[in-house]
Amino acid sequence: MVAHNIKQHEQWKTALELIRSDHREDRQRGLEMLSTLESAQAVTGLVEALRSSDTEIRRAAVDVLAAIGDSHAELALIEAVHDSSLTVRREAARVLASLSTDVAITGLVDALHNGSWDARSSVAQVIEESVDDPAFRVQITTGVMDALASEYRDVRRIAARLLGLLESDRAVMALAHALTDDYDEVRIEAAQSLGQLRHAAAVPALMDALRDDHRSVRREAIRALGNIGHASAVPGLIGMLWEPDWNMRRIAAEALDRIGPGARSAEGWRKSFS
Repeated sequence: MVAHNIKQHEQWKTALELIRSDHREDRQRGLEMLSTLESAQAVTGLVEALRSSDTEIRRAAVDVLAAIGDSHAELALIEAVHDSSLTVRREAARVLASLSTDVAITGLVDALHNGSWDARSSVAQVIEESVDDPAFRVQITTGVMDALASEYRDVRRIAARLLGLLESDRAVMALAHALTDDYDEVRIEAAQSLGQLRHAAAVPALMDALRDDHRSVRREAIRALGNIGHASAVPGLIGMLWEPDWNMRRIAAEALDRIGPGARSAEGWRKSFS
C-alpha cells in the first residue's frame, strides 16, 4: 500500500510538470497520466490543467473530469463553467447537467444567477438542451424560478424563457408575477412561457397583460390566452379586436378561434374584425 501511494505521488508530480510544459505534447501526456491516478489526486492536477493557457488542454481536462465524475470532479467542473472558452464552458455545463447531483445542479444555478454573461448563456443553452430529461427538469426548476427575482434583467429574461421549456406547473404563478416586471423583454418571455404551459391559473394575469404599454407583450398575451383556451379569456380577447393594429386584431381573432365554438359565436366580434 505504501509503495502504491509513493508511486501514485511520483506520477502526480511528473504529470504536473508535464502540464506546465511549453509543449502541447507534454501537456497532453500529463493529462493522460492524471487520468490513471486515483480521483482526489487526479483532480488536483486537473484543476491546474483547467488554468492552462491552452484551450485544448482545458477542454481535454473537462473530459477527464467527466470520466471521474465524483464530488471532487464536480467542483472542478463548476469552476470550468466560468472558463473564457465557449467550448470549455459549454462542455463543463453539459457534464454537470448529465451528473444531475445536488452539487452539480447548485453549480449550474449559481452560474445562471451570478456568472458572467458568457457563463449564464452557456448554462442556459445546456438547460435548454437537457429539458427532455424529466429528472433534470425537476431538479433545476426551483433554481431557475429563483432567477426570476435576480437584480439582473437579462437573468430574469433567460429564466422566464427557460421556465416555459421546463414545463413545470410550479412555475405558473412565478411567471404570472413576471408579467409585471419592469423590463419588457422579461414580460414578453413570461407571456410566451405561460402560453407553452397552458395553465388556466395564468389567465387573470394574462388578461391584465392585454393592457400592457408594450405592443409585443400584448401580442404574446393574446397568443398565450388562445393556447390556454379558457372561456374566461373571451371578453378580453374580444376587446382586443378594437386594437388599431390590424395584425393584432388578426391574432386576437385566431386566439378566439382556438378557444372554441363559444368564442366564435360571441356576438359582433367578427364584424369588429372586418
